[in-house]
Amino acid sequence: MVKPLKMTALRRETTIGSSGRRQRGEPMEDVFIMSRLVKLDVKWTGLHKADNKFNHWGHSNPYYELIMVIDGPVYLQVEEERLVLQSGECLLLTPWQQHKGWRTPEPATSFFWAQFTADPAPIHSEAAGSLKQSLQLFRRHHQDLRTAEDVDEEPILVLRRYLPERRFEILIWFEKLVAEMKQPTGNFRFRSTILMLQIVQALSDNLLKRHQWDTPLPATYLTYRELVNYLNEHYTLTITRHMLEYRFQRKYEYLCQLFNKYSASTFTRYLQQLRIQRAQYLLRRHPEATIETVAQEVGIQDPFYFSKVFKQITGTSPSQFRNRAEGEQRRELTD
Repeated sequence: MVKPLKMTALRRETTIGSSGRRQRGEPMEDVFIMSRLVKLDVKWTGLHKADNKFNHWGHSNPYYELIMVIDGPVYLQVEEERLVLQSGECLLLTPWQQHKGWRTPEPATSFFWAQFTADPAPIHSEAAGSLKQSLQLFRRHHQDLRTAEDVDEEPILVLRRYLPERRFEILIWFEKLVAEMKQPTGNFRFRSTILMLQIVQALSDNLLKRHQWDTPLPATYLTYRELVNYLNEHYTLTITRHMLEYRFQRKYEYLCQLFNKYSASTFTRYLQQLRIQRAQYLLRRHPEATIETVAQEVGIQDPFYFSKVFKQITGTSPSQFRNRAEGEQRRELTD
């Protein structure tokens, strides 16, 4: 089992070669920005205990590597930078980053390590204020819309070096991860991925909490979500001002402002997108249906207006879209 952590103060001794020098005790806002849809694949894990051999040669590998100290301090040199990592501290290394010990380790020194791939690759930024800028991306709500094209606007943020509050919990997950890879059975890679994601989530959650970004979302956002869901379920109807005011017990103008605030769009535009999204499916699935039938099916009674809106959103007419879809289906059958 993981030994209790020594509750020592966080200490940083960092020297940077030609890139300059930062003051003691002032870590850079050195953040990795991960996709919330990231695919993690754990390759190797282990438990390293005090060993002078670690100081004799440099280590590097083609994977990301997360180190978490069980008993510190750990004297680790990464490229030109000398670090003193304390108990519970985490460090994320990039692929092929050279690292080794730079000082004789204390007898009880030990740390977990895990090497993994990440797709898409995290964005590593050391720019001043990069963490603050990244946090501004955290709460975007365009992906709540069914028609949203970019569904990956909400990043997972992990500092390169961090002493998390939930370190005991993370150490337990790390211990389980090492055990999974040491004695693999059945779906061990799948279980390892889940454990790695839990570790990354905990590190990110700690960071958000530290910057007070883990607070509950406002009641207005919940109302917006209800509004989006209502439109998703009733877009084939003629939705009137009175219907919305009665359903949400709010003035129509307020609902319009709320929707625009979180979606950067309008009711009319979103309803049109929902109807055309459904129409595209129908044109592909039922090539025998007339344009008028498809238009009525999605809630637009005038086929000429339907064609106009369809072209505005897709850049092509319904007939052209259907012909192109039929051509693609024929090619798939012949391939």
